[in-house]
Order: sequence, then C-alpha cells, then structure tokens
Amino acid sequence: MLQRIVLLSTLSLCLIACASVDETLLYDIDFEPPYNREGSLLQLDDGPIPRHGVSEIKSNGSTIVSSTAGWRGHAGMMENGPGTPGRSTYAQYEFDIDGIEDVLPGSDFGTYRVTFDLMIIEFGIEEHDFTILFDTPTVRNVYFRSNGSVRAWTGHNSQSSPNVFDIGEWFGVRIDTDLVGQTVSVWVDGSPEITDLPLNATELDEIRFSLGGGDGPRSTAAIDNIQIWGIPTTEEPAN
Repeated sequence: MLQRIVLLSTLSLCLIACASVDETLLYDIDFEPPYNREGSLLQLDDGPIPRHGVSEIKSNGSTIVSSTAGWRGHAGMMENGPGTPGRSTYAQYEFDIDGIEDVLPGSDFGTYRVTFDLMIIEFGIEEHDFTILFDTPTVRNVYFRSNGSVRAWTGHNSQSSPNVFDIGEWFGVRIDTDLVGQTVSVWVDGSPEITDLPLNATELDEIRFSLGGGDGPRSTAAIDNIQIWGIPTTEEPAN
C-alpha cells in the first residue's frame, strides 16, 4: 500500500511538472466588470494577449452580459430569434485565430484548446443546437444538441456521445483541436466524450460560438469562463 501511495504521489508530481509551460492564453473572458457591464454587449477587443473580449459579434438575435440569479456571477446570455419561416436567426461570438500571428510574431501553435462553462436554458425546437465552429477554413463543428448529446463533425467523419448534459444545468467543456496530430477531442465535465476524431485540417482561422440557426421559437443559453489556449507544435498537449 505504501509503495502504491508513493507511486501515485510521484505520478501526480510528474503530471504537474511535465505539463506544458509554454501554453499561451489567447482569450480569457469571464464576463465580469471592469471589462464587461450588466446588460451590455460583450466587449470587443483586438488588444494584446490575453484578450478579454471577442473579435466580433454576429447576431440577429441577442447577446448581452447578465447576472441573472442562479448563474455563476456574470455570464454571456445568448438568444436567437424567434425566427420566422424562411429566415434563420442565431447569436454568435467570433474569435480571431488567424490574426494571432500579428500579435505574437513567430508563434507556432499546433494545438488550440478551448474551455468554457455552458448552460442550455431552452431549445425552442429540437433542430436548434449550441455549436462551436472551427473555421479551418472549411468548417469543423462540435454540436450540443437538444437531446443532451454532443456530436463532432469534421467533414467526412463524425462521432457522438449521448446523455452528457442536462438542459438547465451548468456543465464544463474542453475541446482540443490538434492540427499536427489531425484530431479533435471533447471533454464534458472532465469526462472524454469525443476522442481523437480525424480533423482533416491543417490551419485554423476562427473559432465561433453559435446558438440557433433555422426558424422556430427562441432558444436561450448562458456561457461563462471562455478560455482559448495556443500550444506550440513541439509540445504534447497536457492531459
């Protein structure tokens, strides 16, 4: 038993010590003051790393900062629609990745890690999703669906995992997009749900967080603690 404890302690120390020290925090958004204000649009920010705002807001719905009771402090409130027949509505945050080279000359990121907290408050119709779009530039998507499942789609490949979250409950998400190993992996509340799905892409221009699409009643979600990290090509992504 003592030997097992020593081995586990050594492994824990190794995981801490061996974790990549060269990961770069590119975006860090917690929706809190002073960067953001109650009832306002999320701040736009093209300043130095780390950026505390999004590159662009694309929405014909609603995207505001809110501190509604029961949420984790301030969060991003996203609503689409309601749509009308033939008119698609959505709410979307866009993060520039291609332009990082202008801010960090010589950066060579082979993996991009996205982490955030999400709560789907309501899907107006089953066809609505909360989607993370990776513009590579051909789009690769991770969908959080109305039935509580997560699905990743990379053009010719897809992978799904059922019953990973509940409507009306917060859950944590991590997505690793490995441009060198050509894979995408997804964790929900620390559990691996999508593992090493072939990515079929070698560059990444933008990352977008999108709610809705299509017509139908309004869908609503809250998002918080968005972080996007760049990991150099020579580094192995930390587990």
